[in-house]
Amino acid sequence: THGWHSPHTIVQIVTDDMPFLVDSMSMVLNRRGSYIHLTVHPILPVRRDAQGRLLELPPAEHAGPDARLESFMHLEVDRETTPAVLEEITAELERVLADVRAACMDWPEMRGRAREICAELESNPPPLDAEIVAESRELLEWMAEDHFTFLGYRRYDLRRRRGDMQIVRELEVR
Repeated sequence: THGWHSPHTIVQIVTDDMPFLVDSMSMVLNRRGSYIHLTVHPILPVRRDAQGRLLELPPAEHAGPDARLESFMHLEVDRETTPAVLEEITAELERVLADVRAACMDWPEMRGRAREICAELESNPPPLDAEIVAESRELLEWMAEDHFTFLGYRRYDLRRRRGDMQIVRELEVR
């Protein structure tokens, strides 16, 4: 159709540049048993109009503040021609891409919350051994300094109910 032929199935993805794209898309394909023969992943500055139409691929040194980085992924995998299977692969890639986007968008909020908890542990420590509190704070600080990938956050509260202490989930961010 487009003037070329490949012995492989071609997967092409164009999206905002984000961490974890190549690994995440590769995991989807590997989980399905598809061998990846080639991965090409340039990250290019682009300018688009309000409807998302490509206006320009400026040279990086002249991109300017209105350009944004986009990932152009080209993966060649074992040949697959069954339309239903191709639709399944597409749906799974889109689902995982949405998960990557959600994690990247929520990450600053989760990282900020970790820093808030560190400050709370410093200013108002819980009634626990001081060494345990300090170690916990140091771990959270280390995690918030880009040594950890935040994928979700859940808050629990310790409450007394009918004479027993229970852990109750209060808030979930994902």
